Amino acid sequence: MMDNARSLLNARDQTGKPKDQYQILKEEVAQKTDKLNRYSKHLEILNQASVIINSIRDVPTILRTVTQAALELWESDGGAAGIVDDGQLLFRDWYWKGQHNTRQIRCNILRDLNNMSNFMEVLKSGNNRDGPFQFSIPGNVEIKKCLAVPIHDRQLKVQACLLLFNSDNSFSGQNVIENPLPALISSAGTALDNTRSIMELRDKELALQSSLQEKNLLLKEIHHRVKNNLQAIVGLLEAHLGAIENPRDKEIFQKGQSLAMSMAMIHELLYSTEDYARVDFGENTRKLVDQAFTLYPDLAKRVQITFHLEELYLNTDTAIPLSLIINELVSNALIHAFPDGRTGTVSISMRQVGRGGFVMEIADDGIGIPNTSEVPNRQTLGLNLVHSLMDNLHGTMKVKVNGGTRYIIRFKEYFECDNLELG
Repeated sequence: MMDNARSLLNARDQTGKPKDQYQILKEEVAQKTDKLNRYSKHLEILNQASVIINSIRDVPTILRTVTQAALELWESDGGAAGIVDDGQLLFRDWYWKGQHNTRQIRCNILRDLNNMSNFMEVLKSGNNRDGPFQFSIPGNVEIKKCLAVPIHDRQLKVQACLLLFNSDNSFSGQNVIENPLPALISSAGTALDNTRSIMELRDKELALQSSLQEKNLLLKEIHHRVKNNLQAIVGLLEAHLGAIENPRDKEIFQKGQSLAMSMAMIHELLYSTEDYARVDFGENTRKLVDQAFTLYPDLAKRVQITFHLEELYLNTDTAIPLSLIINELVSNALIHAFPDGRTGTVSISMRQVGRGGFVMEIADDGIGIPNTSEVPNRQTLGLNLVHSLMDNLHGTMKVKVNGGTRYIIRFKEYFECDNLELG
């Protein structure tokens, strides 16, 4: 403060006479005001550029914005910002005296940038074309001075570089301390880092999506081939049915044919859906029963089917054994519950109970099972199959006979069976 006061008192004009103190203060205020205005302008430029580069995820746009802001801050004739690409700096946009030009230019100055000891350095000065930096702008443009400002990543490796050009041997006299250019470069480095991370994640996501699409196509093809193979088995069984005279043997062949058709239908549903892990159980059950009627066409006019099904989706490990159970029990009802031209109804219902639990009922109003003890004793091949499938689901089945037969089946989805407690 004392030194400033002495300098003001000792200030003299060009003739050597002491300056007027008011004039001295006025000049001092004008200098401070000019400096403050310059700071304000620089901060406004920096703020606008930071908003842009931190709100976009496009490397060329970030580099263009940084170059434009730096040209205003440093008041240079031209500039360019390039990204490290294959061991070199790649420039796609450059500016010269207000004109924007687009042409790819490469230069190899990474070693010089890595050897820098200061924030920014002159890599080219005067007409020295044998120096460490060679950058040729297309056209009749001669660069006499070039400042290089490396842009580092989080690991302090050069990931990009800002170049400022002048057609003479001097810049405007700005220095790093008085200029917010370091803040701009720091913001640009962060934006480029974030953009690169997002692009890497996006590439990984696209690769995963591509891999998933390939796997989905493969699964769809597998389901399609399994369905075709099962339909071939159905056709072979159909071909042998004509040679079978024993009614019991014929029934066994029809049961096998029905089971193969049930499994083929599930794979057909999976082939036509986007979710290969889940099956629309209501749609599956209706199609399954319709198929069963095609094997017993004489019953279609005498027996009606009613459905009471909630909208439920089951995983395939549950849907396949459950469909085989339905096929077996519905086929039994169609074959045995309505003899001698009897009419009647078969009803199928299913609802969800509790967390992940289900109750399914298959009932008919036919003649009923003469001896219900055969169910727990598993004396028939079909019921043996039903109980085996129920064991796989860790489920339970009860049978009630009262003016017909009612099967009550409780189970959970296959992947939850370890925690299943059913009475």
